[in-house]
Amino acid sequence: MLKRLLIALCLLSPSLWAQTPTHCTDVAGLDTYCGIAALPSPGGATGYFRMEKSASGSTAGHWLFVDPLGNYFWMMATYNETTSFLQTTPTNVLTVKYAGNKRNWCSHNNSRLLSWNFNTIGEYQLTYCLPVHNESGNANPVQMPFAYLINAIPSMHNYPLTYGIPEAPKNMITGVPSNITVWRGSVMTDMYDPKVATAYTIVVAYAATTILTAGFDTPWILGITTDDTDYLFGLKNSGNTPFSPHPNTGYIAAVTKFDYTGIWTGTDMVLHTKYAWTCGQAGIDFGFGVGKGYLDNKYGTIAALNTAWGTSGFYTSFCDASGYGVGTGVLDEDGRHSWVGLDAYNQVGMSAGMLVDVNQFAYWYAYTYAKTAVTSIRTKDTYHLIFGPASLGANGYEDRIQNLQGLSDGGIQVIGLTAPGVPAPSPPYSGIKATYDLIGKPAFLWYAITANADSALYPYTQAQGVPDFPTQALRGTRYTSDLNSFLAAKGSDGSNYLLGIDWWEQTDGNFSEKANWGLVSDRDNPYQPPFDGTTSVPDGPYMTVPEDRQYGDFITPVTAANLGILNTLIGGGAGLTITSSGCPTGTVGVPYLCNMTATGGTTPYTWSFSAGGLTGCTGLSLATVSNVGVISGTPTIAATCSFTEEVTDSTSPTPLTKTQPNSVTISALPATSTRLTGTVKLTGSVVIK
Repeated sequence: MLKRLLIALCLLSPSLWAQTPTHCTDVAGLDTYCGIAALPSPGGATGYFRMEKSASGSTAGHWLFVDPLGNYFWMMATYNETTSFLQTTPTNVLTVKYAGNKRNWCSHNNSRLLSWNFNTIGEYQLTYCLPVHNESGNANPVQMPFAYLINAIPSMHNYPLTYGIPEAPKNMITGVPSNITVWRGSVMTDMYDPKVATAYTIVVAYAATTILTAGFDTPWILGITTDDTDYLFGLKNSGNTPFSPHPNTGYIAAVTKFDYTGIWTGTDMVLHTKYAWTCGQAGIDFGFGVGKGYLDNKYGTIAALNTAWGTSGFYTSFCDASGYGVGTGVLDEDGRHSWVGLDAYNQVGMSAGMLVDVNQFAYWYAYTYAKTAVTSIRTKDTYHLIFGPASLGANGYEDRIQNLQGLSDGGIQVIGLTAPGVPAPSPPYSGIKATYDLIGKPAFLWYAITANADSALYPYTQAQGVPDFPTQALRGTRYTSDLNSFLAAKGSDGSNYLLGIDWWEQTDGNFSEKANWGLVSDRDNPYQPPFDGTTSVPDGPYMTVPEDRQYGDFITPVTAANLGILNTLIGGGAGLTITSSGCPTGTVGVPYLCNMTATGGTTPYTWSFSAGGLTGCTGLSLATVSNVGVISGTPTIAATCSFTEEVTDSTSPTPLTKTQPNSVTISALPATSTRLTGTVKLTGSVVIK
């Protein structure tokens, strides 16, 4: 019965939007914090969000969040709930639609998100949107759980004095010799600089006192995200991913300069991470003993290192011996030697012995980052889960294993990963699964798909490495398929290891990226007729700003898919529902496409005909593609084919099925007219009546 209430009340039509929810409890079946009231955790309530792997019932084997009231929760979040990407010219949308009031925008948007069955405000949100008192004023009355982003690394680089340090930490890439190929447009932080820990703690304190004025002690925080990997060069990806590879941090430490005199502005010219790699610094414990680095702690004598690396006795000291690039100390190394090589990404040509150490130091670099972040957060918050940096493993590829293990061992509790993109690994979830198999910690996914041609970005080709579709309807079909696949994904231990999604993003107004990221356009119109059309219509208590053209419907399938996740969790395979309607009419000789979609149950799905078929519709065939029933081909004759479509899921031991009558009609090519020119001579009589 609860499941039916969810279906009846959550699939809101435009005519119901005047009654959009203002609290999680306005969505039938959800508790105050958007947890599923029908799915209490055996561990009960703690007053804060936590996570566990369910051991029984319909959710057995699933890693799930547990909300403050003790009910299970699968995250469906949206990044960037902000007005920053709304159009300002030629129309200032915030001014015209909301009289410039960001709090009103946040209240309305939170209601929209709840009506679309999202349950979490993701990172990079306006503080006006938050359910707690903050620097922008009182808590927003439309309350939703949220993920809070610390982002201390870019903060300390951009505003060091604000966060209690005299100068920013150094960028390790700055000191890399020019003959080594590495992307130089990002920052790899000198993570062993003592100033990093100092600044991180101060950034956390600022967040807990000035931004969130009541501190972190609130049940509304789902988790605390440490940083954005856009500012953690070397930690996001491995070196061999086809999309945005990252160099090995251990390699960069081995070849970069140890003295930044002449290439850095400031008073501290020491690259501390290179000393942590080699011979240490007096009075400092980098984790290898006071005054020691990783290498001198491991080998003890330089002769032992020379033997392990195959240097023919080249090095004479772990430290400096006559200067960087010319000396015989390990600290002087710049990559010029054959046992080191010039490959920053995959270390091709490096000696086996040195590669072991470079990879091990990459682990320690990631561990040091995570330990610094976690320790700093725990000075102000002992209640909440700590999420890893957002997000690791571009396009679904596995990050460098040393990075992953170091982050995990450093105290990260939940891993933020990236959904399969374009290109994607084969099979698509292999990198994500490998990450879980390696560290055994659950994850949620940064997730995005687009339909540029059917959006406000129609003039542009999307080139951001995520799947793009010709219509919002097909985008919605893929969203449905992906969401079910995410919920069903399993590790080698049989666990469903994904805790949810972090959708990128609220608005597609970031025209520098030229991608239809959003649930809404830059004019704040949901991709759902009639809101995304050329006429101003009511959007709750506000009026839409008309679009250049009419766009398609993404929100309806998103709403249904989000609901389907809840139904699947409640029913453990129950609630298999066909969500598509009738097939469109086609034309002889014109490529045809009809997608049949479903939600609920257990993926993968298989589509077939339980009655009728396509026998009379020559040129068309049915196939199952990514859980979608696809009728496609180029029809050769005009015909109507009636059938009963059937979807079968993978529920064990007995699969569920659902059927629905449907038909395909193919029309003949329209008749063409021919205009005659010249003189026509008529003979006989013509009678006109």
